[in-house]
Formats: sequence, structure tokens, C-alpha cells
Amino acid sequence: MAAAFQPNDGFTKTPAQILVEQAGKKGQLDHLLRRFAGLSTHYPPSEAIIVRFANSDSELRDRAYKCILGILLESEQFRVRTLDDAVRTLNDARLVRDTITLLITDQLYGIVFEGSGYLRYEMVKFAAGMGYALEAMANFTNLSKEQCFLVGVTSTLGIPVLASAQESKYGSVLGQLPGSSVRLEDAETASFGLNHLAISAAISQIYEFPDWVQRALDPNVIPGPIQKGLELSRRILLFQRIDRGLSTIAPALTEKDLDLVGLTPELLESLVDSVLHGVSTFQQVVYSDQE
Repeated sequence: MAAAFQPNDGFTKTPAQILVEQAGKKGQLDHLLRRFAGLSTHYPPSEAIIVRFANSDSELRDRAYKCILGILLESEQFRVRTLDDAVRTLNDARLVRDTITLLITDQLYGIVFEGSGYLRYEMVKFAAGMGYALEAMANFTNLSKEQCFLVGVTSTLGIPVLASAQESKYGSVLGQLPGSSVRLEDAETASFGLNHLAISAAISQIYEFPDWVQRALDPNVIPGPIQKGLELSRRILLFQRIDRGLSTIAPALTEKDLDLVGLTPELLESLVDSVLHGVSTFQQVVYSDQE
């Protein structure tokens, strides 16, 4: 068996790791991060595994049931009584996987942004977009589409953790961004000396996500296709005004941006269509029970 990936020397904790451990002491945050990490170990999960996983948390089970029930035809809904019934009737493993992954993501963001439903929604929408954007670039990486989706979503999880750890200051950082061309991660670094990308990497290490997630998010590796794909995903989403609800000004995409993973303008157009379709599905399914 290959040795587990070690992000550092095993003894010296980074500032990001220390912050994650401190934030994790806030009970519910630690619980949800452990659950997300547990889901990641089976990725991509079979329908049986992900249903069993959702059934172990009553809130997640009930929301997943309502979301999936809402997709079914009216003629199918009357036969459905449980999440297991709904999943079997839908018969779409990918949609079930995406829905439950994003519902857990929504639970995490809800801890910090509970008082702002709009911001919470836009933050999770961006996380979904990161998953769908990187998934669309899977052929340029050494990961599967399902793995790329999880990496894209996980790359955003540092936001609720950093916001929780810097609760009194994080709101003021967000307040500086509307109408600005400053990116969130740069504003975070200026204020805290680190950003949510470093926190996401630390989460993957401390909570023992699979090696392929840790390697994809590690800021110390030489950027390869997956790291460049993450950066391009962020730029594409911001240019498409999927901007976490922060109303920032995004620069136009250039050939240099596309060269990060070798995209042509034609492939970019197809990729954007995939992302927008995924985000639209997220809006219709994951938040259907909130309308």
C-alpha cells in the first residue's frame, strides 16, 4: 500500500492547519467537516452508499428527500415515501450524488451565513460552479469527472471555516469587495495573512480526505493540470458573474487564461455551457425546497 500523502514534515503545523483546528472546536463545524470527509472517502459513491450516508443525518435525509421528490413526475410522486424510494425512482446516480454533496456544502455555509440567505445561496452556488467547471475539464487532468467535481467543491470549504474563525472581521472583508476588481482570496490574504484556498487545503489534510484531494489542493505543489484547472474555473465563474454574491468586477478571459489547461475558444464555449447547465440544475434541485 502506498504511503499516505504528507503535506508537511508531520510535526510543524501551518497557520492554516492551526486555524482549522481552532475553528473545528465549534462542534457543528467539526461534525459537518467530518461528514464531508467521510463522503469523500467513497467518492464517487454508489447510490446505496450515498443513501445510507444521507439517512444517518435526519436534516440531510429530509432535505435530500424533498429535493429529489421535487424532480419526479407527479405520477411518480404518489408511490414515493422514503429517500430510498425517491432515489430508486429517479434512477440518476449522478444527480443524487451532486445533490447530497451540495446539501452538505449548504449545511457548512449555513453555520456562518445563516443570517444572510442570499449570501449563503450565492456562496453555495459558486461552490457548485467550481465542481461543474472542474468536472468539465476532467479530460485535461489525471482525475475522473466525479473526482474533479468533489475537488472543485472542496476548494471552497475554507470560506465558512475562515469566516467562522474570523467572525468579527470577515464581514468587513466581504463588504470591501462590491464594485471592486479585488478577488476574495487576495482580500483575505491582505487581512488575515492567509486565504480560504490555504484553509481548504488544510481541511483536506486534517480531516484526512483522500490523497488525490489533498494533492489537488496543496498550495506547495508545483501547479499541474488540476491546480491550473481550479484557477481557470474561478476565473470563468467570476467572468460569468457567478461571484458569490459579492458583485466584484471580473477581467475578461484571455488566451493566456485558456492556455492554463490548453483550452480553445470553442472548448471554452462548450465548457461554459456545461457549467451554466450544472448551476441551473443546482438552482432547480438543491434549493427547490427553500422556495
